[in-house]
Amino acid sequence: QQQQQQQQQQQQQQLQWRPQWQLHSRYTTRAAAPSSKHLADILKLQLLQDQSADDVEHIWMAHHDKATSHVASAMSSDEHAVLAARAAASPLFVLPLRKASTGLCSLLVQWQPQQALVTTLDEYRQMGSSAPAHFALTCYAELASSHGLVLLRGDVLRPELINTAEARTVMELMRALYTDASSYQMVYKFNHTPDTFDVQLLLQQLGISSRP
Repeated sequence: QQQQQQQQQQQQQQLQWRPQWQLHSRYTTRAAAPSSKHLADILKLQLLQDQSADDVEHIWMAHHDKATSHVASAMSSDEHAVLAARAAASPLFVLPLRKASTGLCSLLVQWQPQQALVTTLDEYRQMGSSAPAHFALTCYAELASSHGLVLLRGDVLRPELINTAEARTVMELMRALYTDASSYQMVYKFNHTPDTFDVQLLLQQLGISSRP
């Protein structure tokens, strides 16, 4: 029971972290829905079985080349195994995003099995898990065993906050923070020892100034 109380206190400390920069206001426009979690709903899997991993990745990237509401990437099954394990162990993290029009915006990443939802820190503090997602990242592991490849797709759900170019940045940052051992230490501290989490170190590593 004492351990549970400590975990609850840590969770409250996480949500109290509020950097001194502009937090984005809530949007009332209707958002798009995240992509299906089944790769077969996006591509014809039977046509990919005889393709090499490099060819599959090329097809996947070409499929999203001109997309305005999606971004895409791919990773090895080994890299994804690391990401999935760490996301399960440390499902929350804050992510500062530099906006040309409004300065820094504080995002919160919420990992679920196979998918991560990104909202603003302000909205998460107000509404918890009911906060609207502005960006969703889905991992497709259907070809992991046959091709050693996992496909990633990011959905721009509310472009008023995160546009396509920013979505690509967010996707790559999420990937790096959870797969790079050094960067993951910040993620781990945020989830398990929030009193040791240093936001200034995060900003420094991301090359972001907290000044307007």
